[in-house]
Amino acid sequence: MKYFFYIVIAVYLMMLTPCSSFAQTDSINTDLPFQVYAYSAPKGIMLVIIGDWVIPTIGDTKSGYHIYRKENATDSLVKITPLPLRAESSYTKLVTKVGQSLEGMFPIIGVADSAQFWQLLVDQDASIEVWTTMFKKFRQAMGLLQYDYDIELGKTYTYVCTKLDASGAESSYSQEITVTAGQQLFELLGPLDINAEAKDNKAIISWKINRNDSAAFSYNVYRAYDSLGRYLRLNSEILVQMINDETDENSEMSFVDTLAYNGRQYFYAVVSVDYADNESDKNNILSVSPQDKQAPSVPKNIKSDAGELGIKIRWDLSPEDDIAGYVLYRAFDKDSTFVKIHTDLLPLNANSYEDITTQTGDEYFYRLTAVDQSGNESEQSANIYGFYLDPSRPLPPMNLHAVSDSDKITLTWDVIENPEILGYYVFRTSTYKGEFSQVSELLPRGDTIWTDTSSLSSFSVYYYAMRSSTLNGDFSYYNEAVAVKPIQTNIALPQPPSEFYGYSDQSGIRLHWEMPLDKTVYGYNIYRSSEDGSLLLKLNDTVLLFSTTTYLDSLNLDKQTYSYHIKSAHFNGTEGVASHSVEISPTTIAPEPPSNLRASLQNNIVTLTWSKILLDGMQGYNIYRHTGDGSFVRVNKELITIESTEFKDADISNGQKYFYTITTVSNNNRESFHSKAIDILSN
Repeated sequence: MKYFFYIVIAVYLMMLTPCSSFAQTDSINTDLPFQVYAYSAPKGIMLVIIGDWVIPTIGDTKSGYHIYRKENATDSLVKITPLPLRAESSYTKLVTKVGQSLEGMFPIIGVADSAQFWQLLVDQDASIEVWTTMFKKFRQAMGLLQYDYDIELGKTYTYVCTKLDASGAESSYSQEITVTAGQQLFELLGPLDINAEAKDNKAIISWKINRNDSAAFSYNVYRAYDSLGRYLRLNSEILVQMINDETDENSEMSFVDTLAYNGRQYFYAVVSVDYADNESDKNNILSVSPQDKQAPSVPKNIKSDAGELGIKIRWDLSPEDDIAGYVLYRAFDKDSTFVKIHTDLLPLNANSYEDITTQTGDEYFYRLTAVDQSGNESEQSANIYGFYLDPSRPLPPMNLHAVSDSDKITLTWDVIENPEILGYYVFRTSTYKGEFSQVSELLPRGDTIWTDTSSLSSFSVYYYAMRSSTLNGDFSYYNEAVAVKPIQTNIALPQPPSEFYGYSDQSGIRLHWEMPLDKTVYGYNIYRSSEDGSLLLKLNDTVLLFSTTTYLDSLNLDKQTYSYHIKSAHFNGTEGVASHSVEISPTTIAPEPPSNLRASLQNNIVTLTWSKILLDGMQGYNIYRHTGDGSFVRVNKELITIESTEFKDADISNGQKYFYTITTVSNNNRESFHSKAIDILSN
């Protein structure tokens, strides 16, 4: 069983184990299959009936359990239950009696809906027994738990129970059990290493389980506004620890108090609680003051516009309710350092700012952050490009276009109808946002075309921009640059990578290669041959970059041999010849075992249950067992069908501890590894 509630099971077994202090009389039948147990609780005596639950059928008004009590050995037993204790007669009535939905139990027990759940109750299915122990509201609605409030502290009481059939016939008394009101059965020690961590408007309380606190069933977390004040319980439901392995030492639990507010001081205590709701002392009081350490989200929809005096930045107001303001940063290049351009925070209700320190014709990049009232600042936004145009300067040529030919690049633009314009200059750079260099003489104002016949590399991208010049020597700013790549001519095809090989594992087929010596290679494409070998199927959607040296084909492949090839590609997508082929067969992956393996003992028969495996292609299960002195041996003669979730082992000896595991078997007879072993001790 992968997970289990070790405290629940411990309490459950304790309740089932007869106690040597039980008193017996001649009128008591100690062989009855039911018993009442009594525990001193904060609100009275908690009475728990161990035995089959009674679900009445139509017309049945008499069946159930009665509980009897006496104060002294010489007194007569008096019935304290006015009506028989029993379960509700339908799932709907049961939910109403519990007072909350039971659907959370469905996946744990392994049922799909309320109809299946109710059928398990009708069938007295053992898979529900542990959950009736843990969920006391549910156990009470099943007629198996009752409180006796008519008691006095310090007095000793004796209890028995009887069972009535549908005709009203009552059984003999069960075994007597005696309890003193106000005296806990076991001393509670409390958890270890309690810790409290302050967060934004919340506190996280954590602790470790005390393995010596054997009666601890669950935990409660309390909070007060001062160390001596009135403590209020924070958890509405019991806190039960789920652990992976019963050998785990000091498993940790935690609780998050989401009702704590920043700037206030709180005091917390954690106590262990037994099955009857008795608590350990409130030791190790912890003081916590939550504080906001969470930065706000990044402002959204940031845009730039030309303002009257500079560049205007606009954004959407942040949705958080604790925003104090905004900070705007600026840089002259997108990859340089961004600097704050104002002294005080921009107001929280402001969604724009005009940067009037810009120079006409220059480019700027902006980033915005939000700051909350605790001083936490968000991450910076993405780069926002800004450009300011001074209306007093001449305009550059508009609608600049570039076209690449086999041995030249041709620029075209619209003529400027301005008699003060003398002409134009063309500028070029080979890097994005690089420094422009003049590449043309002064072009006449009426020209709208210019050709660059320089020796340009077909593997580079070039950026062109233009400026206007006036008669008095003033220059315009640059127009928007255009990018163009020369057409390749007589370029040799790229060579494929060397050392191309591969292998199969549980993730798929992995391919590896060495980077080629051909530096003109931009990337790679991976191909797999079709089933008849007539064509190659490209596997990667985009080109794998030059530095990539591995690829995983993770598709669900049939059990056959596949042929793989790799091709190198240039920047423009031109591919070279295919490499040598690599022949690989997929690995058959072993299935996984079922989860939630559980064991229960009744009438010297071990019943094993588990969660149904949901993997495709599975045909059944095998159960294995050993007694601690040998290897696991299969106990089922025939393969258990895949739809089954239960197996009964009747070949059991008294006083023997048994260990069980389960495996899954696929349709191709491949068996999974063994599940985690569970153990159970026979009577």
